[in-house]
Amino acid sequence: MFFLWLSIGLRNGELRALTWDSINWNDGELLISKSLRIDGLNTHRFIPSTTKTGVERIVPINPSVLKVLKEHQEHQRSLNLYDPDGLVFLTPISHQNVYDSLLGKVWKRSLSRCGLKPRRLYSQRHSFISHSLAMGNSAADLALRWTGFSGQPPSLTSEAG
Repeated sequence: MFFLWLSIGLRNGELRALTWDSINWNDGELLISKSLRIDGLNTHRFIPSTTKTGVERIVPINPSVLKVLKEHQEHQRSLNLYDPDGLVFLTPISHQNVYDSLLGKVWKRSLSRCGLKPRRLYSQRHSFISHSLAMGNSAADLALRWTGFSGQPPSLTSEAG
């Protein structure tokens, strides 16, 4: 799951709401049209909603991400958990949606085991954007196409600080 975060740059709720039918295997794309939101009752119930901006987008994914997704799909099949319309990521015990607090615990533990400083889970989205810019992608393309940013695309001038 963390590999996908670093490779795609989705918001937490968008990645957690990803379903198998959102993957276009032939064209290497994800349809991002939904998000998981907290129910406010701390029950970790799956409450689907639209994306933060309310706009669907198609995100390109590279072959290494497709390979990881295919391996994960086969793993779900081997455990008899695969549902063609179901969630891509499930909790290991209850096989329900992955909730933020569980994800945060696993993230912190993973960073610690790697000897890395603690950072927020959302930092992976920022890392994706930074790496994509460093590889020559335009800020406008990243903002509008990949990350679903709804405002004015960020300026990369000295004014930005």
